[in-house]
Formats: sequence, C-alpha cells, structure tokens
Amino acid sequence: PDSVDISAALLHGKPGRESLVHQSGNPNALAIRKGDWKYIPNDAAKKKAAPELYNLKDDPSEKTNRAATEPARAKELA
Repeated sequence: PDSVDISAALLHGKPGRESLVHQSGNPNALAIRKGDWKYIPNDAAKKKAAPELYNLKDDPSEKTNRAATEPARAKELA
C-alpha cells in the first residue's frame, strides 16, 4: 500500500513499519529511515555528492555523518 496508519506508533509507542521512506514536496528531498538509522542519498540537483547516514538514537541532531564509517549499513539502506 502507498500509506499506512501510524497513529498507534505516534500515540501509543507501538511499533509501526520496520522502515520508512520520506519524500517531501521536492522530488529530490528523500530520506530512508530504518530503526535508529536515517539515510539520505546523494542529491545531484543540489550538487551534494556524498550520501548521509545518521544514528538518530546517538545523534538526534544529525551532526555526525557516519556513511564513511558504516558503509555496509549505508549500502543496506540505499
């Protein structure tokens, strides 16, 4: 399905999907979320060549890009 009701996860902390793909109104703004990890692929339109990978549990402010130190996880989410 194109969408799933995630209100139980938001309101009651019940698990939802294993992974989530988020795309904003800009078709080039894409993020893939799985567990504590968030992957942002490279964006040729913005001339941002390097993908980004963050562990949101350890780094909720997304300050440390771990794509280079976690290449297997980046590849899995890509």
